[in-house]
Amino acid sequence: MRFKNIKKNSVTSMYLKWLMLFTVSVLTMFMAVYLIMEFRLYSLVNASAAADISKYIDKLQNDDFSFISLRRFKDTKIVILDENNSILFRSENVSSAVSFTESEIDNIPDFSNDEFFEVTRMSKNGRYFYMVVKANYKEGVKVVDDYSILDENHKIIEGSLFGVKTSLTDREFNFLTGKFAKDYGISKLTYTNNSGAKRTAIVVSPELNAAYFNDALNSVYKLWWILIPLFFLILLVFSLLISRQIKKYIATLNEAVLGVTRGAIFDLSKYKGPFEFKEIMANFNDLSHRLEESEKKREYLDMERQRILTDISHDLKTPITVIQGYSKAICDGLVSEETKDKYIEIIEKKAEAVSALTDSFFEYSKMEHPDFTVSAEKCDICEFCKEYLAEKYQELDVSGFELQVEIPEEPIFCKIDRALFRRVIENIISNAVKYNPDGTLVFFEINSETYGAEITIGDCGIGIPESMASSIFEPFTTGDISRTSGKGTGLGMAIVKKIIDAHHGNIRLIYPAENGLSAEFRIMLPKAY
Repeated sequence: MRFKNIKKNSVTSMYLKWLMLFTVSVLTMFMAVYLIMEFRLYSLVNASAAADISKYIDKLQNDDFSFISLRRFKDTKIVILDENNSILFRSENVSSAVSFTESEIDNIPDFSNDEFFEVTRMSKNGRYFYMVVKANYKEGVKVVDDYSILDENHKIIEGSLFGVKTSLTDREFNFLTGKFAKDYGISKLTYTNNSGAKRTAIVVSPELNAAYFNDALNSVYKLWWILIPLFFLILLVFSLLISRQIKKYIATLNEAVLGVTRGAIFDLSKYKGPFEFKEIMANFNDLSHRLEESEKKREYLDMERQRILTDISHDLKTPITVIQGYSKAICDGLVSEETKDKYIEIIEKKAEAVSALTDSFFEYSKMEHPDFTVSAEKCDICEFCKEYLAEKYQELDVSGFELQVEIPEEPIFCKIDRALFRRVIENIISNAVKYNPDGTLVFFEINSETYGAEITIGDCGIGIPESMASSIFEPFTTGDISRTSGKGTGLGMAIVKKIIDAHHGNIRLIYPAENGLSAEFRIMLPKAY
């Protein structure tokens, strides 16, 4: 994945941000533990000696010993003597009974000058001797100043290194080798203070032998064990923070979902969050509005269904009542022989009206069914309409209606169900004949358009009332408000609309009508390729 393709405010960027913070936190934890280990190891294996005390020579020369503390010089013992070898200062871990003789002090290795002692163990004829040499370096070359040979009991056998002394105590001999006690070494720093008085700083510190070094390392390495709980603690903290942030992002969506179940609609267009969540919110927002529209449509359809049932009941009740009343009168002998035939004729007409209404309603209901389809086939709509109008011409002429046709000679191919589309043209022209007086002009025109065929059917009759214009394609809309004229079922134009919709076309009433017509319907059908 290329980073340039990662959107700034997205789940991916949020994930990378938290991942970077987690990585930085873990690395910081490792670094902190490492530094603690380094400091601890340094403090263990770098025990203070006279060389470390010499860094504070300025304070020492002022007889200022405040810098010396157990924290600064851990595991180190410090004693500072004056020119009479009396104690001026001793660290807190030094006993008050400590003391050094002048000979002992002389044998302690001095860090302040270039002189040093070398003790070499030798053997001869099964006996051990010690060669003690006092030397220094001049221009990189070791120069021996004096020497003495001691036996294994530290008696001086030969040499003038120790003047008139005939032997050394065990402590004096150990000081020569820089040892104070087991695992501890000793050194000194000789200097003069600002008043010119001699001062001697004696430092006793742990020696870096293998055992001490291993103990130091083991104590330091135990710090690594704190990394495991620290890592899981950081992991837990980041998990809680990420979970809290994600819950914050989806809380709005959760409220919206719960709101929809209660019938409330939330506006999520102003939601602020990651890009992916915004897409979900936008889609949910669109879905909620669709559900709202669907609910409104369902309520409208329920009302429409109720209205249709009411209209059917109304349209069936009148003729059935007439049939019932007239037939009862005939059965009861209340009708004379002269008027009986007239009553029977009325009953027949009302029965035909009921039959026509039930047939129309059955056809309309069939088209309302989800499984309703048309058996469309490709044909020349111009030729089809010419054939129909040729058959219809004589009927219109007998009824006193004039037919004006304008159909192009070039074919226009559309996919139609011949029987159903014939029903469309028949319903529109029949309505023109039914509701207009004799002598009315019926107009029929076909034009070729880019998208398909445009069919115009109209008349120059009384026109369509404005109150009907907006509901002409709704069920049970008739030209007679009282609905008692018996001129139609009120389902014809609703069926026409269903048929055209099934052909993926469009039909509309042009109101007010154009081209000098009083009523004008325009049908648009897509071309067949």
